[in-house]
Amino acid sequence: MIKKSEYKKIYKTIECEDLALDNSKLIVEQEEWWRWQYAHRNFYSLLQSNQEVASDFELVLSRLIDLFKDMQLKSSGSVYKNPLKQKLFHQFCNSLVYLYRGINHQDIFFNETCESLIAKHGYSIDELDEDELSLVERLNDWTHWLGFLPTLFYSVPDSSISWDVYINDHSDEEVDIQFLSFLAHPRVGRDDSGIKTMSFDDPSSVNFEWDMVINYNLGDPFYQIEKEVRELWEEPGKQFVGVRTLDSIRTYVDRRVCKKASSALKKLKSSCDESNYTYRKANVDSLTARSVRVNSQGWAVDKDNSRRAVGLYIWDSLNVASLEWDSRRSLIRSVIETLREEAPNKLKLYFSKFDELVEDDSDDLSANSLEVKERIKESRNVKYEPTKYGDTLEVHEIVVREMEADYDLTEYCIQELDYYRAHQVKKAKAKS
Repeated sequence: MIKKSEYKKIYKTIECEDLALDNSKLIVEQEEWWRWQYAHRNFYSLLQSNQEVASDFELVLSRLIDLFKDMQLKSSGSVYKNPLKQKLFHQFCNSLVYLYRGINHQDIFFNETCESLIAKHGYSIDELDEDELSLVERLNDWTHWLGFLPTLFYSVPDSSISWDVYINDHSDEEVDIQFLSFLAHPRVGRDDSGIKTMSFDDPSSVNFEWDMVINYNLGDPFYQIEKEVRELWEEPGKQFVGVRTLDSIRTYVDRRVCKKASSALKKLKSSCDESNYTYRKANVDSLTARSVRVNSQGWAVDKDNSRRAVGLYIWDSLNVASLEWDSRRSLIRSVIETLREEAPNKLKLYFSKFDELVEDDSDDLSANSLEVKERIKESRNVKYEPTKYGDTLEVHEIVVREMEADYDLTEYCIQELDYYRAHQVKKAKAKS
């Protein structure tokens, strides 16, 4: 049986290796990192609230460790006291789920990492007996509900890594994470359109079974790619359209879900509107400066990651940590003071002039803050400390409300098991 204390010891060591992988490769979309965080909290909350599910999961996990020891290690001893064994165990489980899905669902989800692991270690489910296959089936069910292997979701969620990386701007060398390769599996209901467009290529992040990929370069005649898509639309098997380059906009399509070529082309065309995208040139040696697509309907990359890290911290503090707060707003005020000390530049993401001095004739503050202006004027003949925007009640209240919105975004993403943007959450709430 695995003790929770053992999970806690290893959690920060192996939680997010893919954020600190080979710096020369931009492997994992940061969206998947956040999806992983949201899925972890969803499943952890379920384990805490449903004893039946918790007991079932703990039993399956313990038996999978025994199976891993028997099939690969050929030895006994604790898996979670050895970093290499930890890594091998999670790779082992990912590979079993991958094999099981390939055989039982007969889909075309392909992952090069799993294929390499299977070839290297000779993983197979053919030799498993009925009881062992039932373990893999249960693990598969959880994995494809969550979108990720849940073998680490038994541990207490920890938002400190996201805070270190996206708030304190620590580089990947400063974050001591080395081992876990988390793989995004296809998830039930993840994308009912059967279409996904991206401006950098990472097929493993496409969480459905695609059978066509369209490569389009901005500036090329669109009618040419449209003609080729229509010509290949009815052809069976995986189809590759266009010439793949580093700057291609790529659209992955599952034609069993997306029934019309016109639907895929419409999605691609809207994605190619240059006014909808900007590109951020990145230093590939820095975790926080990756070359990624920015949607004009969402926040810029730094703002998005930073505010999600804040929202995650607030959510954990209220729902996971043992500390008690008088209210959510009192916690948020504490977070603001922490940011003042640790990362004051992040407060500018909530109010751009947060750290600037209020001018006598400033129009940035409404009538509610006229008393601030009057105090500045009256103090011309006496010694006083200049007032910053961030010190005014009005701006402080703006930041509090925005952080409440960060919490709401986090809560919604956890409940829905997916990555949503702020405007999508507002739209969903308006409909409800």
